[in-house]
Amino acid sequence: MSYHHLVFTVPHDLNELIYNNQKALLDLLFHSAQDALLELCLERHNIKPGIIMVLHTFGSSMTLHYHLHVLISAGGLTPDDASFKKIRGFFLPVQKISGRYRKHFMRGLKRLYRKGKLSFNGSAAPYESEESFQNLCDECYKCLWNVNLKRYGSYSEEDRERDPSLPDVEDVIGYFGRYADRTAITSSRIRDVSDSGITFEYKDYHTDGSYDKKDMVLTPEEFIRRFSLHILPKGVRKIRMAGYLAGNVRKKKLARIHEILGDEYVPSLIRGMKSCEVMKALFDKDPARCSNCGAQMHAFLFSMDKTAIYLRAMGKVEGSSYIEIPRYCRGPDGMLDVSHPRF
Repeated sequence: MSYHHLVFTVPHDLNELIYNNQKALLDLLFHSAQDALLELCLERHNIKPGIIMVLHTFGSSMTLHYHLHVLISAGGLTPDDASFKKIRGFFLPVQKISGRYRKHFMRGLKRLYRKGKLSFNGSAAPYESEESFQNLCDECYKCLWNVNLKRYGSYSEEDRERDPSLPDVEDVIGYFGRYADRTAITSSRIRDVSDSGITFEYKDYHTDGSYDKKDMVLTPEEFIRRFSLHILPKGVRKIRMAGYLAGNVRKKKLARIHEILGDEYVPSLIRGMKSCEVMKALFDKDPARCSNCGAQMHAFLFSMDKTAIYLRAMGKVEGSSYIEIPRYCRGPDGMLDVSHPRF
């Protein structure tokens, strides 16, 4: 089975408007990309593929750069669910994907404007008037809405001989795994931290797509400001699925695909597990057990006032009433002194 990795971008002219309307316009971004792919797959191949989408809001310098990483199966179920069709070779023309994606996004953007659903606070204020908003739309229609596509799959020996660099499915799964839930910057890229500035590594891209790695120095205030740009509002999901992987049909469709292909469908082993159980199942490590003494650890609710700190064990733990700990139970560093008798 082959897969395709696509990257959907938006013109930078829209950055400030999207930032001030993240819930509405990020939803629109997801729906525009998935609708473009689902429509074209149905028109050209008469299939509904499986789609996984991951949102990124940042570039390597932590400025706003909204884009979607999308993994789509090179095949899918026919509309009547009677067969599973695999697409070999040419899949979809990138220009068609880009045009359909732009059409869906701009149509949805103008619909939200007409209904008064957009906010024009702060840096988005210049686009509030009808004339300025139309000028923004005109500029966006002129821009190239980049969509990049790369194929991953299980290749024949002949394909491997022709091009040994062909990427495997495991390559893109590893890529999505690393970047699916990452923050705007990893600690490995931070070179130096001081009161005067924070130095970190970034990629300086050239017009041909190549880049040089360079160091950038930002004041602590600017570093925090840029990092904060990428904290998503509550309720915005950055990982979404569509097609036969959509949440409301995924289990049923996957079982049907395995039935058609003559394979046994085995649901995810970690489905329904709590986070501690997932860690134990995948890494054979129990995070609720002390790594030094091996004792079972328990979670506690924490509250405090001017005179004392209060702890209460969560879950089925004996003695679940609050424990009162006077404020003087602290060590020289100001932290709680767990050797104090009250503990």
